Amino acid sequence: MECLFFSDFDQLSNSIILPQDEQKHLKVLRLKDGENIMISNGKGLIALSQVIYKNNEPILVPIEFYPYYGELENHISIAFCQIQARDRLEFLIEKAIELGVAEIIIIHCDFSQKFNLQPERIKNKAISAIKQSHRSILPQIRYEKSLEIFLSKINPNLTPILLDENGDNPLKETIRRDSIVFVGPEGGFSPEEMQIFGSMENLVRWKLGNRRLRTETAAIKAISILSAMFENNV
Repeated sequence: MECLFFSDFDQLSNSIILPQDEQKHLKVLRLKDGENIMISNGKGLIALSQVIYKNNEPILVPIEFYPYYGELENHISIAFCQIQARDRLEFLIEKAIELGVAEIIIIHCDFSQKFNLQPERIKNKAISAIKQSHRSILPQIRYEKSLEIFLSKINPNLTPILLDENGDNPLKETIRRDSIVFVGPEGGFSPEEMQIFGSMENLVRWKLGNRRLRTETAAIKAISILSAMFENNV
């Protein structure tokens, strides 16, 4: 079943009038009067709804609500350095959201590849990803000017996990809590940035394997493993 997105509804809504872009999406699907579709508000709620046409305009009538549908029990954040290639950046964001990430942080690191980010375009990609994966929450996407500034205000309840070729494989022992995964650029974090990580008492250094991976590949592999663990209670 397909899924739409519209932020302005809740469990008290008796009907949902779609914005123009989602009306166009619905028309492309060619759903008939009385057929069902899902809709997410991005705030933790999905509604199974019936399509009703009035004067050839679609209205959704909620049948059943599903709070926090499609969400992991554990919180996963992903923080990575800015990627120059827009298609690779957007691919990473889409797949991270489809796999259940709750928060995405794009950091300008010392060795980051520079280009102008387009927050509105990135948000639209994120919305497409939650529609694809039937998620009820639209993850927050943040932009940070430096690693040092970001780490100074990191949520202390998150276990920081650094993807590190010199690290260990500590999955079953330590990575069972809400976590934030740090992925460096392809040239790695700078010596100064590694010193900052080294000062973190509860840092987990995680080696994904013996192959050298691109930023987006490493991030997706790490998220996939964590997501599978949390969903299957490995």
